[in-house]
Formats: sequence, C-alpha cells, structure tokens
Amino acid sequence: MKNIVTLGEIMMRLSTSGFERFVGAKNLEIHYGGGEANVAIGLSNFGHNAKFVTKLPLNDWGKSAINTLKYYGVDTSNIIGGGDRIGIYYVEPGVSMRSSKVIYDRKNSSFSKSNFDEYDFDSIFENCDLFNISGITAAISKECKELTKFAIKKAKEKGCLVSYDYNYRKMLWEREESIEFLEEILPYVDILIGYIPKGIDWETNEINFDEVKNGFENLKKLYNIKLITSTIRESESASDNKLYAILYDGNDLLVSKKYKIRVANRIGAGDAYTAGFLSEYLYDSSSRDILEFAIACSSFKHTVMEDFNICTREEILKISKGDASGKVER
Repeated sequence: MKNIVTLGEIMMRLSTSGFERFVGAKNLEIHYGGGEANVAIGLSNFGHNAKFVTKLPLNDWGKSAINTLKYYGVDTSNIIGGGDRIGIYYVEPGVSMRSSKVIYDRKNSSFSKSNFDEYDFDSIFENCDLFNISGITAAISKECKELTKFAIKKAKEKGCLVSYDYNYRKMLWEREESIEFLEEILPYVDILIGYIPKGIDWETNEINFDEVKNGFENLKKLYNIKLITSTIRESESASDNKLYAILYDGNDLLVSKKYKIRVANRIGAGDAYTAGFLSEYLYDSSSRDILEFAIACSSFKHTVMEDFNICTREEILKISKGDASGKVER
C-alpha cells in the first residue's frame, strides 16, 4: 500500500438522462468528477492511500463533492474551502453516429482562482510516494498554471515520484502552449502519460511504431523519464470503440491487447487508465502486467456511469488475464 497525492479540480457534471438532447431535456442527473479526483478514487479502490487536494466553495455543493470522495475512501483532509462556486460541465451523451456534446461552466470557480501559497505542501507531501497531476489543471487558469508548476517542483523536492498526464484539451488552451508548458516541467517528471511526440496521425489513428519508439527514446535521453505511456482509441461510432495502449519502459515499446468496447459512458476512461497504470506500477508489477492492467481498467470504465471507475483490482486482473466474456456470475 502506497501513499499518493493528486491535485486538481473536482466538478459537478450535469447530464441529460439516457440519450436525451440538451434542447429537449427536462431533467439533469448530478455526478461529480475531475481528472485527478477520478484517479484518486481509482487508486483508493485498488488498495492505496489516496489524497486529493483542491479548493471548493463552502456551500452544499462543495460538501456534496467532498462526501463523494470520502465515500470511496479518499483522504480529503487537505481540501481547502473558499471562493464562490464549484466548476460545472454539462454532458449530452452521444450514441451511434451522434457525438457527445460538452458545455463547460467553470470560469471563476473556487479552484481556478486558488494560489499555490494557499496550500501547505510541506504537510501535503509528507510521506508521499507519488504525486499525480494533469495538463487540464495547468490549463484552467493562470493561477492554476503556476500552482501546477509549483506543486510538481515541490513534490520532487520532497522525494516523491511525479506522474504527469498530458491530457490535452483544445477547449482550454492551444497545443503550442501545452507543449511549451510540458517541456518546462518534464525535467521533474518520472511517468509521462498521454503524450506521443511523433509517429501517430490522430485523425486516422495510423501509427508508425518505430517512429513512436524513437520519439520516446529521445524523451528518455533528454529528461530521464522512467515510463512513457498512452492509450489509442479507434472510434467506429459514439457507441462502438476499439482501445489499446502503448508503453515505453526505457528498453522496449510494448503494445497491449486491443479491446472492442460498447460504450455506456466514456467520461473518465483516461483517468481510469492512469489509476490502473500507477496502481500496478506501485505494486511493482512487470511492464507487461502494468500495461495490460491499465488498458483493461480503462476498457471496463466504459461500462460505469460515474466519472470515476467503480471496480476492484480483482475484477480488472480477471479481465487483463483474458476473461472479458461478461458472463453472469452466480
């Protein structure tokens, strides 16, 4: 059992019921989630001590978000209160040829306006084995960009392993800015998730594995990153996807098995991959086992309606070892 810290924004998701469209919806369902919060819940489910750090308003919505985290065993003791509002995003689930639609309403949220000097990072990183944060957090605001940078450097100073999920979102910042920031923090990163420097066409998902490996080797030489990994999604429609992942462990480029998925909810699938990957790494599994567990974890997440993955390590191990039949257990 290891001690992990994650830092980011937990938001309220308001979704239409079933596959209703926004323009015809009469009710919205409430869920809570956010990249690093989802990872914290996943790691807690897999038996680790996971601490989530954020800032939330001192109102009932803030309390409700904290209660969700506590329910799944996440340490919320370093969440600070203040500001005016929780970030919100609205989701219209896609189906068949109709894409999902997302509308963000997170401007001026409590977390987006928080500064690094509001957090007691010496206490937060005490006895911490690994710190995880994503590019989404850095992209939220100027304050969060500085907060991300400060937290990464502080974690490294305190002896924590640092995991960074590139997690690019074009609605939050330009790709050039995201890469410029990535290059600034890479000297402090041990595990890099979701970034492929070259060798893949993201429009067609065509991949040149030799070119990808060369790109990863160059990152390893420049920054001494321990592990570099990414999922790759092939979308036949909003309802039917194929998913696999790659991992460069400093020696070999490994490719996972490919899963054909019927999508119930794909929100948080990348976070599920991160949680699975970090969990098995912290359990000292082999590179192959880490990769296969993580992609099984992400694939399973498509069956779960919450933003975070509700599963056990035993369930994912069963799938990763070849039993994805979905047969009824009696």
